[in-house]
Amino acid sequence: MLSFVPFLMFSACLGAVVQEEPGDPAAAPPASPGCVCINPFKGTAQAFAGDKALTCQHNNLCYVDCDGACGDVEHASGFTAQKGRCVSKLACSVPQNPEENAEPVAADKDATVKLVDILTGTTAPIEFELDEDEADVEEDGDADDDDDEDDEDDDDNVEEDSDILLINRSAAPLKTYPWMTEPEHKLWYFREAPSLGSFRNYWRAIFKDSSRDRRGEFFFYMHRQMVTRYNVEHLTHNITPVVPFSPEFWRQPIPLGYDAKLEAEIGFNYQARPDDTVLVDLEGDNPLPISTLEAWYKEIENAIKNMAIVTAEGATIELKAVEGRDEGISVLGDVVESFGSVNKELYGSLHNNLHMIIGWVLGPSQDDSTKLGVMGTTAKSIRDPMFFRMHQFIDDIFSEYKAALPAYEEDELSFPGVEVLESTVTTDGKKNEMHTFTEEDWEVKLNGVEIDGKPRFLAKYTRMDNKPYNFDILVKSSAEVKAMVRVFLTVNGTVNPEADLVVEMDRFLVNLNEGENKITRNSSESSVAERRKKVLLEFDTEVSENDPYPPEEDLFDGCGWPRHLMVPRGKPEGSTFSLVVMLSQLLPEDAALATDQEEVAKYAFVHCGLPGGSLYPDSRPMGFPFDRPVTWELLGNMASTEVKIYHEGI
Repeated sequence: MLSFVPFLMFSACLGAVVQEEPGDPAAAPPASPGCVCINPFKGTAQAFAGDKALTCQHNNLCYVDCDGACGDVEHASGFTAQKGRCVSKLACSVPQNPEENAEPVAADKDATVKLVDILTGTTAPIEFELDEDEADVEEDGDADDDDDEDDEDDDDNVEEDSDILLINRSAAPLKTYPWMTEPEHKLWYFREAPSLGSFRNYWRAIFKDSSRDRRGEFFFYMHRQMVTRYNVEHLTHNITPVVPFSPEFWRQPIPLGYDAKLEAEIGFNYQARPDDTVLVDLEGDNPLPISTLEAWYKEIENAIKNMAIVTAEGATIELKAVEGRDEGISVLGDVVESFGSVNKELYGSLHNNLHMIIGWVLGPSQDDSTKLGVMGTTAKSIRDPMFFRMHQFIDDIFSEYKAALPAYEEDELSFPGVEVLESTVTTDGKKNEMHTFTEEDWEVKLNGVEIDGKPRFLAKYTRMDNKPYNFDILVKSSAEVKAMVRVFLTVNGTVNPEADLVVEMDRFLVNLNEGENKITRNSSESSVAERRKKVLLEFDTEVSENDPYPPEEDLFDGCGWPRHLMVPRGKPEGSTFSLVVMLSQLLPEDAALATDQEEVAKYAFVHCGLPGGSLYPDSRPMGFPFDRPVTWELLGNMASTEVKIYHEGI
């Protein structure tokens, strides 16, 4: 499959072609059009998708009239494939008459931009290997209408009038599980949040570059935090933590199905997975038996057991930590994903292909894109509870490696001369309280997006949000020194090997003066959350309308944990968490010393890094000191404070 322009849901629309069917001579036009590139998307927000300069440059193809005289005219396939839409390679080399390079006169319903292109379209280029980013999805997939008994009287949750689209995933008809019988329904505000899928899209687009500093470690830590946060939400609702989808489950029925119900939201749906579905071997052009995944997993387990990775050339890379730096995690992360793996033949592509074998469970021949489930996509896979089961399994692999490293010693954790005297969080003047609430009118501007034949100019989502807050930290230092401030929330105040549900809230560099230092940090400054004042989806709209190749810095602006999901949901009566603050000393030649902190402050570097090939501005392992099992007690440079998180609304 050929690579195509990032930021298009239909990124594989020119990736493959099928032979043109013979036409009826009696119905043929009097004269054939010339061999001219045309733009079937002209006049829509996706006009750049049919631009000859882009399609010819990146795919060596362009759209042409199906009756054109190019001699190699073939039907387009993939997301935009439809009757009357064709492509040609020869047209790219034929001089074009600007007056002829126009869209067909006939109106084309599918030429109107779909909401999915704006909200959650695939941002990563398509590659030939099986990868969760590579699935082609047809626009006209049928939607399942198996809404439960209270769907019929809740149509108001879909639309209010002809130009406003209302999206409420907490109620019928868009809720994906019955609220009375399936506990997973309670997590609608998390799994179904478009901004969370959007974040993963931006992250994926950035880290398609295998040269990114510590790329494999980013894969490990970003997904660890996703799963951790999901498990924290489970506990808030008194639901047991996620059961990892480890190999012993691969040949057993998957108890919980999933139907994304995206028809009313994006104009088409994905294949629903019924309850108790069993995985099968993939067939077709890219066959993949489950036994191959099992073999890959066994080799990865052997690598961790031996604490060494074997390269394709036969060399050995030791998995180890040296002088405070984890030198093995990034290599292991690339192998497990796999992207930039040092030995793909031996270790395979466990993460990516496990996504695909789940995504294609009802279409194992992989030749009918309407049979693809959301697990085969980047932006929408996180909606499926299976995403978290699968990634809990993946994270358990990394936990096994981290547990094999030496436990942190006091000299690695302590900071002589630095003492945290007090740490608090304040919301609306209330000390050690945080507040989440349900927002019912979060607005996303649209540009006449057509759903069910009606133009929509505004979408209103029901989602969870949180009130702004401040962290206040009082620190005493015996000298002027730089320190990395690390802020976490842990569940129920427990810090031990069994309580690994640690959510990172912020990380930043400070210059301590001798004596007492009062540090105040507003939630808007968090290096975990997306940095842009606009929401992620508004940025998606700008990309779709204006520039298929946005500047790298714009990609980083869109990358970061959604701000409205930063605070774990509380209970109406309050949920107990511990605010854990640590000030750590910098390592010798720490990358933090070589970075401009004003530049660092512009980006959500914790999960997304920095643009321009910059080093990650913290040389300690991501998640330090909670990346390894906790065998230590709090030291003087740390503090733990009990906080309550309250929730208001549905």
